[in-house]
Amino acid sequence: CGRSSRRLSSCVSRSTPDKPRHVRGLSCLGLANAGRTLYCAAQASHRELFLGVLLGVLYVTAIVALRDRNSLTDEVNHFAQIHLLLRGDWRVVGQLTTIPGYHAATAAILWLSGADSLAAARLVSAAFGLLAIAGFHALRRQVWPTTETLATAQFVALPIVVPFFFVVYTDIFALALLLWATFATLKGRHWLSALL
Repeated sequence: CGRSSRRLSSCVSRSTPDKPRHVRGLSCLGLANAGRTLYCAAQASHRELFLGVLLGVLYVTAIVALRDRNSLTDEVNHFAQIHLLLRGDWRVVGQLTTIPGYHAATAAILWLSGADSLAAARLVSAAFGLLAIAGFHALRRQVWPTTETLATAQFVALPIVVPFFFVVYTDIFALALLLWATFATLKGRHWLSALL
């Protein structure tokens, strides 16, 4: 920021709702020196790459860890509904509390792949989780550019969301649709948003 006598707070740009502050540790606090800025950008890209690889490894580890586990709580009802739809039976399971849109989408993917197991349904749910993560990242990039990487990592590690990425529940599928519908609205694609 020029002279060493200036306070650090005078070097940091002020944030507003339209212009959020830069993410600490990834922006290097707006250093003016071009060489140092390039160095900071290289450091940030290495950190982002490391963070992405680490989260990817943890995501795959969670999928593998749950692969052969028994049904967890409501997975029994959700998988029963998926199994009915796979057999061509359009009845709704009595204990189901949602419209079976998630179940129909999951059953369609399982039917196309020829799979019919809880582990396969969990894998489809994990794929829906990746769609939700991509939707969050795209939405964050649209609304607050340059802050999407750390925010997406925080979303992936959000304790209330993490368990739902890997189980046969409707929440992550609904969240993915909501995030992409919001993104479509911001892009002015209102019909696509309505369809989602």
